[in-house]
Amino acid sequence: MSTSPAAVPVHNRTAIFAYAMLGLPPAICLPAFYLYLAPPLIDTPQVSILFVGIIIAILRIVDTVTPLFFGYWSDRNSIPAGRRKLGWFCGATLMIIGLAVPLLIDDQWGKAQLLVSGCALTFGLSIMRVSQLAWPAELSGYYHQRSRFYFAGQTTLTIGLIVGLALPFLATQSGVLTQGVDQAIFWSIVLLSLVASLMMLIYLPDPGSAPAPERFMQSFRRIRVSPSWRRLLIAHSLNIFANSLPVILIFHISMEVVGTSNIILPVVFTYLAAALVGLPIGLALARRCGKHQSWSAALIYTAAVLIWIPLLAEGDTLVMLILTALIGFTAGMDWALSAAIQADTVDSESLRNDTARAGFQFGLWLFAGRCALAVAILFAVGVLAITGGSAAITPGADKASNELILITAGLGSAFAKLIAVTQIWNLPLDATKHKEIQEKLRERRQSAAE
Repeated sequence: MSTSPAAVPVHNRTAIFAYAMLGLPPAICLPAFYLYLAPPLIDTPQVSILFVGIIIAILRIVDTVTPLFFGYWSDRNSIPAGRRKLGWFCGATLMIIGLAVPLLIDDQWGKAQLLVSGCALTFGLSIMRVSQLAWPAELSGYYHQRSRFYFAGQTTLTIGLIVGLALPFLATQSGVLTQGVDQAIFWSIVLLSLVASLMMLIYLPDPGSAPAPERFMQSFRRIRVSPSWRRLLIAHSLNIFANSLPVILIFHISMEVVGTSNIILPVVFTYLAAALVGLPIGLALARRCGKHQSWSAALIYTAAVLIWIPLLAEGDTLVMLILTALIGFTAGMDWALSAAIQADTVDSESLRNDTARAGFQFGLWLFAGRCALAVAILFAVGVLAITGGSAAITPGADKASNELILITAGLGSAFAKLIAVTQIWNLPLDATKHKEIQEKLRERRQSAAE
């Protein structure tokens, strides 16, 4: 049964801040690990390029399927300590283990360290993400308060990515830390995890819900009878696909079209900074216009910006940074609005099926996003392979090849976003409908208690 909307008072800013802190350690950890801690494991004679490719494939599979199965498992079990608290804490422990392994590097067994470190970190981050995303659906029944939870979480996640990318680089370049950067990264993340855990234990209740009796395959049957949930998953997947294409092709566009590789780092920080600026604006729009209307507007706006990418030419460094800022402006609200709507579908499914499945629904939401990312990677690699082949065979075909890549990154992404708009523009789950669902759930709980 769905939980009471009174689990967290509507104006409890402390709980929202504590929730937001949960996203900071994993956000800092992700770029720090792959950019600063993992490279020493890879740059050894014992680790071949083939082995690295195999490890990356294994980690992508673990990252894709873990949210789905862990989300299902978490819904099936009632844990006195709180299943979302326990899930986040176990995930944080695995994350720290994954970070600690590179610090114990030994040239005699680098392969084993790389495998253990990568799997522990990936599994831990996936568990933390599912637990954090599913929590507000059980923590609050207020339509707009859920938006505040997810926007706060996305804000700290964006800040964490910026910090994880920038601080180690600045520390080494400025000479503040000439050695021991890996140790500083590790202990900083451990400290942040302890602070987040303490705030979680003190300020975040974990009301949970009754264990869901459905078996794994039976859980998928809910999608067939839930048009709102189905349409949201389709829109979310298309949006992830559209967001991923330009990111995957950015290296080729920077070097082969604009003509410089020095712009890549400024592009990344411009994108994240613009996302940070857009988040409070997105929250204000969601409160004023509704979640799915605001998300639709954001998708249309981004599509209108993406169509200008094919006009990029050599030397357009400033133009590329401007387009990056305009596109990144909606990047954070994309995730936050989609997650907030997903939380509302948990209530509609609870009303229809008499049990809440926040873990499974967010696990499937993440699974769909990971699959969309994989499709985008395959699609982008296919385009690069085709253009590379034609350029190698036909002299002077480089310009035509670059035009195809620009069209893919711009018009292809814009088209996917516009299709996503068709799925959520008139989604029948606004504030009024959600209030009706909550009232029916409250009546059901009262009847069950009598």
